[in-house]
Amino acid sequence: MSFTKTAILVDLGFFIKRVRTLCRNELSQLTSADEEAIFLSDILFNHIKNHLTFKKEKHELYRIYVYDAPPLKKKMHHPKTGHAIDFSKSKTSQIREALHQSIRQHPMTALRLGTLHETEAVWTLKDKKLYKRFIQGKVSYESLQEEDFTIDVTQKQVDMKIGMDITWLSLKQLVGRIILIAGDSDFVPVAKLARKEGITFILDPMRQDIRPDLSEHIDLLRSPSLQTTLQTKEVL
Repeated sequence: MSFTKTAILVDLGFFIKRVRTLCRNELSQLTSADEEAIFLSDILFNHIKNHLTFKKEKHELYRIYVYDAPPLKKKMHHPKTGHAIDFSKSKTSQIREALHQSIRQHPMTALRLGTLHETEAVWTLKDKKLYKRFIQGKVSYESLQEEDFTIDVTQKQVDMKIGMDITWLSLKQLVGRIILIAGDSDFVPVAKLARKEGITFILDPMRQDIRPDLSEHIDLLRSPSLQTTLQTKEVL
């Protein structure tokens, strides 16, 4: 029986965002940064395992590539309270550092880190609807609460690294199948390249809608259930 050599690429920032949406209840039961990092690591590699065993397909894992940026470590003052916040000591930063370490130690896995433009980090409102109402003058600044604010900071080179690896894997004919776990980023050019080189290109947007032009240039669109992942509790 033949096995298809497969590479799995994961946009970690997107993955974590979707897990926090889809597994809100499970995450609410975790109290420490270490617990959340372990949960995210387990669910990541179980989700990958579900792809490799999807409908009893036969895969030979080439390598797992995980893409992210280092956590924010800048000190900033909260716009509402004026209190100084050291983001290097935040729970979010601790979770990210622990998760990166777990990924580095996992076999057949490469962690690709981009950069974070800390100098461009700005405060914004978490809720887009609240932000729109605030801009329209329907919500006053005085009515905003401390927890309404969040930091907006741009990751650089993450999409570029994903594109470069897809190009390299395709042109070198290192794999027969690429599974990309990512959102609605502009991966159309590299998806088209992979397919021209005879690679089967599968996109997992984790049950999030994608643009029509992206769906046109992939071979398969699928999102294994995260609930199944939680039930199996098996790691690659």
